[in-house]
Amino acid sequence: MSKVKKYSILDSKYFGEDYLKTKIDNEIERKRYSMFSDDEEKDDEQNEVLKIKDELEEYFEQVMHKQYMSDDVKNVFKKHGEENVVKFLKKIEEYSEKYERVRIRTVVTEDEIEEFLNNIKDYKLIPTTEPLNAKTFLKLCRICYDAAPIKVYPEGISDYYIYNDERGSAFHEDRTVLDPKCYEDDEEFLEHYPIGAYHFEEIRFGGPCLNLRSCTILDENTFETVRAWTGIFYSKTYDGETCGRTIKMYNALRKNGYPITFHDPYETLNCYLGHIPDENRYGEKYFNTVEEAIKAIDGEKKEGE
Repeated sequence: MSKVKKYSILDSKYFGEDYLKTKIDNEIERKRYSMFSDDEEKDDEQNEVLKIKDELEEYFEQVMHKQYMSDDVKNVFKKHGEENVVKFLKKIEEYSEKYERVRIRTVVTEDEIEEFLNNIKDYKLIPTTEPLNAKTFLKLCRICYDAAPIKVYPEGISDYYIYNDERGSAFHEDRTVLDPKCYEDDEEFLEHYPIGAYHFEEIRFGGPCLNLRSCTILDENTFETVRAWTGIFYSKTYDGETCGRTIKMYNALRKNGYPITFHDPYETLNCYLGHIPDENRYGEKYFNTVEEAIKAIDGEKKEGE
């Protein structure tokens, strides 16, 4: 008698048999005509069920990894609560199905352009001594993503989850962000930031980009030199969509007090001004805001029920 395979995540009682059965049945139905012929034995389908469960387990492991920055299922369940973790995994799957083809356009308003033009006048910003470690770096990046979203995420999504999605990078590539020594230690982070990973400056694959620079300044109270930092923001590529996102992100960074200057602001702005916002294409639906997208998709779902 074969030993029943154990699944660290799928075996959780909070998934429920009905949920998993529906997921597996739907996947089998999708694959049925390409995977099986009329004369194939039932055992082939049973093997396919195991394969689908393996794929589901791996998928949920990856989702859990991005959300909680850990691949230790037992510890994640203990720290965040098994029921809460499984609830989140289900929510991510629900959003993936509902909003997989939804994209948010990059639309920069006249007020945002005026704000950008005012921000770039300040090209000599005072470095800040505020701590900058991997944890606060991810929050800095999150400010950018929230200012110029491209996808719809559920509430409670982590900073690293969106960072990983936007960069399109595998988990092991972001060594500086994930190194425990760098996560809450600003000196370690700034020492390793430039060499952390491939194209680490890209906060989204292809741009925009952020270069951080460590320096020392004189503390006016103690008259001692202290570590500080500044940054340079730039589009990297000069297509209109990326330039528009860069403008919106930069405004958000400056609004939150980050001492970051901008490289090639006028070329970036000129490239955006000639940009025509994307329309629906390749099966994707474009909306101007996240709120507009949610309202429209939820409305379609109710009509189809």
